[in-house]
Amino acid sequence: LSLEAVERDAERRFPGVAVRGTLADLGDNVRAIKRAYADVMEAVKLQPGYDALARLEELRPTLVSQVAASVNALLEDAARARTIVAEALADDWSEGSRRSALGGKRAFVDRADDAGVKSEAKVREQAAEDYDGDFARLCDVARFTLCFKTPDRLLSALDALGDWELVRLKNRFASPTPLGYVGVDACFLVPLPGRDGPGHVVEFELTLDGVDAAKGQLHSRYDQYEPFVSRVLPERLAGSAAAAAVARGLRNSGPD
Repeated sequence: LSLEAVERDAERRFPGVAVRGTLADLGDNVRAIKRAYADVMEAVKLQPGYDALARLEELRPTLVSQVAASVNALLEDAARARTIVAEALADDWSEGSRRSALGGKRAFVDRADDAGVKSEAKVREQAAEDYDGDFARLCDVARFTLCFKTPDRLLSALDALGDWELVRLKNRFASPTPLGYVGVDACFLVPLPGRDGPGHVVEFELTLDGVDAAKGQLHSRYDQYEPFVSRVLPERLAGSAAAAAVARGLRNSGPD
């Protein structure tokens, strides 16, 4: 999606915010980021499995929702699901709230990172900004990143995760972010032992080594977005939820 789409979405969500045409002022910053990802993709397109990955069908239902009745219950479910997923990916993990798989990785895993469980404050903030306070709409309270050497390895991992129900899939190889980032965002429903009915939805970001390396090198440019957006918005909205939403739109695939 385009920068213009991000601007239109901001104006739709925040009446009175006039940002149409302002994001183009990111200029050299945007062009450098898009060029870096385009250079990586030239090599990726020659790797085994790329054509199949580019054709991977998306799954975008109107609504995906958790079943937790409270924020505390949501966090508890996310912690349980996180443990289940981690054990399914590898035996040994580094220490800390954010951790990486060290050893005993399953055959389909090249690299796995666990972002941990979001804090209660972050859950409430994101729910308020994105879903009018409906915390059950958050599907990334527990989130993992899987990074692969080649596209065919990524596709094999999707198949391996198929023991869980796939409830949403965004294929950014077919539809990159406004800044050119590509990857697959997949949400799986992970059963929780001892519970009748649905489990907990966990989000997976599946990407490729070259793309992830480029993203890391461009981190300083990504950090400029929210301060920039705050400057171009009306003074009364600078640093507000509107600025954060526009900056997030630049990072993501834009409005659904």
